[in-house]
Amino acid sequence: MRNPEIERTLRSIRAKRRLEFNTQNQKEMEDPHPSLANHNPAANGAANQRPLREYAAPQVNGALPDIVRPPVNANNFELKPG
Repeated sequence: MRNPEIERTLRSIRAKRRLEFNTQNQKEMEDPHPSLANHNPAANGAANQRPLREYAAPQVNGALPDIVRPPVNANNFELKPG
């Protein structure tokens, strides 16, 4: 037993979602990086020019570059051969 009203509502909802999805994809295709639309490297001057590797390198502010073993609090331990 089918309810035509429910099916009509479902088709309407699906059509709206499809339209929203297509509209969003079309906007992304027109301008894939909207945040870069007003970016003009020449206007920033030579002070902001950096090598390409600095853009790809991770930012590690305040992180130590070494791997350090944690201190051992116990002074009475025994090493057994495996």
